[in-house]
Amino acid sequence: MRTRYLDDMLREHRSARHRKITFSFLAAAFLAVPGLLAGQDRSTSVEEFRQRWQAVVADRESEAEESPVKLEAALSILDTVVLASLNGGQANDPANLNRALKEYAAEHSAESEEYSVEPFAASPGLFVLTANFSLIGPSALRFYARQEGTFRLVSSLTHFTDSRFNDSFIRFVPVPEAWQAVFMSVSGRTDRWRTGTFALWRLSEAGFSLLWLKEDLPLSDYRWQDNRFILDYCAETDEQKASVCLRWAREAYAWQDNRWREVPSP
Repeated sequence: MRTRYLDDMLREHRSARHRKITFSFLAAAFLAVPGLLAGQDRSTSVEEFRQRWQAVVADRESEAEESPVKLEAALSILDTVVLASLNGGQANDPANLNRALKEYAAEHSAESEEYSVEPFAASPGLFVLTANFSLIGPSALRFYARQEGTFRLVSSLTHFTDSRFNDSFIRFVPVPEAWQAVFMSVSGRTDRWRTGTFALWRLSEAGFSLLWLKEDLPLSDYRWQDNRFILDYCAETDEQKASVCLRWAREAYAWQDNRWREVPSP
């Protein structure tokens, strides 16, 4: 099974900006067995996930080298929960699935953990899991689609937090008006520094294409307004105090004529 890591993909884009970035769909048939949790006690599944979650977070806390294997081991349990629900006929009821996923967040960190699924409106039959393991990372977007009558894990963007950051997240952001599987990943800090990276992707059977990128924007924030993506950030910070902005900037973008365009900002 092969996955792609967000940071690696962004580095590839910086070195070859116009080169299409692709990857093989994950060979995750073993995760796609309908009703896989039917004979498994839910509390056992939750306990196993929390043990694997703790191993991932402990590496982060001790500043040890982060292990993709440990992360995939934990994510595979969430995959199993999602796929059991989708293949069990609950694709039209993501709210019930999300209630089940909340059980997997540790009680002491429920506010900093997030596991939630939503349908990808631009591509019917595609679902996205947002998984934030804690404020110190890592995180992932997992994509599930029906293949040969069975929902499977088909692709993943995984984000290992920069070692300098102790407060980070990833978000899946749909793009209004896009009829293709186009979406934005937003990753960055949730603390007072609010350093954000914004990347626009197109997902197809060939893989991911990175269409647009704004990275490491300090004191950044975003919102949708009338199908326009409004991005505010600090264009010039104080050298003596990075939390003080000397000059603010605003950019606006929209999906028009099947492409991402900069448009007048409000």
